[in-house]
Amino acid sequence: MLKKLPLLLVMAAVVLSSCSSKMKNMKSEYFTVSPGVLEVVGSEIPVTVDGKFPAKFFNKKSVLTITPVLKYEGGEAIAEPVTFQGENVRGNDRAISYENGGTFKMKMQYDYLPEMEDAELYLRFVVNKGGKSYDIPEIKVADGCIATSQLYRQTVATANIAIGEDAFQRVIKQAKEANIMFLIQQTNLRASELNSTEMNELRATLKDVATDYENKVLDDIQISAYASPDGGVMLNDGIAVVYNPKLYLRQKYRF
Repeated sequence: MLKKLPLLLVMAAVVLSSCSSKMKNMKSEYFTVSPGVLEVVGSEIPVTVDGKFPAKFFNKKSVLTITPVLKYEGGEAIAEPVTFQGENVRGNDRAISYENGGTFKMKMQYDYLPEMEDAELYLRFVVNKGGKSYDIPEIKVADGCIATSQLYRQTVATANIAIGEDAFQRVIKQAKEANIMFLIQQTNLRASELNSTEMNELRATLKDVATDYENKVLDDIQISAYASPDGGVMLNDGIAVVYNPKLYLRQKYRF
């Protein structure tokens, strides 16, 4: 009787191994993680894992528990585990068909720590069959973490703040200038002068002020007149009376 006992134990071990051998071959291709590279949102790291069990993979009498673990230097963060069961197991966990396999989705989030900048996400597996449990080698499914949202915290904590004079200007003044030239001994306004580039730009500026009156205000118009020494005083006084540029602009653009 004693001589047969080791043989029976070996046979039992072989049977147990053969029943669950496929479940031991867990592969990373069975899982898809979103986002592909973990990212910090606010102060948390949200993760979604989509998984699939191939056909004829999940043992009918086994229970599988999957635990997402975020590993980082000096520690690890463990999320809520999810449990699945074979179709011949009596329990309240989600049953997976042996013939057809199945899919699942896991959502979790981790509280961010600065040490998690170079973290890696693993899935940890435990199989229970016939009251006995054994571990399946864990699988790495994602890298992390993109922590751009946390940079301002580091900057505020370590930056050398430079205080300078406020450059804000509530009122920005602009000036526009145009010249009108008269021929010697003449007081008529030539079309070439009224349609010059300078005059056209001045007109555009005045129209812009009239249109955007809530943000722009015409503060002042200054007229400077110069006479050639070739002309006499009486003639130049007559020109000033005949043509008043400031009055002309006010009547045309109503300011």
